[in-house]
Amino acid sequence: MNILLIDNQTKHLEKICRLLPDTPTVVPWNKLSATDALGRDLIILSGGTNVPSVTEYEEFFLIQKSIILGSEKPIIGICLGAQIIANAFDAELEFLGKKRQGIITVLPTETGTRILSIHSPFQVYEGHSWAIKKLPESFDVLAESEDGKEIFKHSSRPLWGLQFHPEHLIDQTSGDEIFLRILNDVKG
Repeated sequence: MNILLIDNQTKHLEKICRLLPDTPTVVPWNKLSATDALGRDLIILSGGTNVPSVTEYEEFFLIQKSIILGSEKPIIGICLGAQIIANAFDAELEFLGKKRQGIITVLPTETGTRILSIHSPFQVYEGHSWAIKKLPESFDVLAESEDGKEIFKHSSRPLWGLQFHPEHLIDQTSGDEIFLRILNDVKG
C-alpha cells in the first residue's frame, strides 16, 4: 500500500508505523502540500502532542481539511486527526477543561459492523483535551465514551475517525484491533 502518514507532532509516530502493513511516507503537518496526497492508497492523520486545538487554530489545518474534503481515498484520523476530520465537516468539538489521559471504557453504538465486532464495552487509550460532541448526519457513530464520539465513519466516503490512540498500550487495550480491522476494510 502507498500510505501517506501526516505527522501532527505525535509522540507515537513509530508505534503508528508498526501497525501499518507497509512503510508509510511521513510528512510533517507544517511541510504538507495538497500534492502529497496524490496517488496514495491510504492517508492517516496522526494525533498531536502540544498542537493547538483545531477550533482555535483552523488555519494550521487547512491543507489537511482540503485533502479530507477533496480526496476519495481512504482516510483515518487518530485523536487530533479525528478532530480535524470532524472539524472539516463542521462537527461540534468541546474543550474538556483538562487533558484526559489513560485507559478509558468505550461503548459500541453499532455492533453489526465488520469494524466493531465487539458487543460489549471495551478499553482504549486516550490523551486529548478536546472531545467530539456532535457529528453531522453524514457520519455514523460506531462507539462513544462519557466524553463524546470515539469511533465514527462517514456514511458514503471512506473516512474514519478514532478519538483515541490505537497505537498506544496495544497489549492492554482493543484500539489496535479496531485500527487493523479498518485497514483490512480499506484493503478490501
